[in-house]
Amino acid sequence: MICNDFKAVILTIDQNKFEEFYNILKDKYSLEEENDKVVTFKDGECVIILKSSELNTEMELVYITNGFYKEFLNKLDKEEKLEQEQMKRLL
Repeated sequence: MICNDFKAVILTIDQNKFEEFYNILKDKYSLEEENDKVVTFKDGECVIILKSSELNTEMELVYITNGFYKEFLNKLDKEEKLEQEQMKRLL
């Protein structure tokens, strides 16, 4: 298990290696979701995200525990709702 002691690891890698990393990860982990240049894999207690951008020469490879990922997404959701409420107040 990769995520024994860490909650998240983020690597920045040359974008030219996207296909190479994609192939390695798809052979080892369960593919959960695939969008343009964002691919999500699962490994028991971890989520693995391979994220590339046309505007950048680098990509990110993220290993994150399911619990920490849920906390992160919940926090983003709360921040977005708060921002929407603040915008409504300004109007």
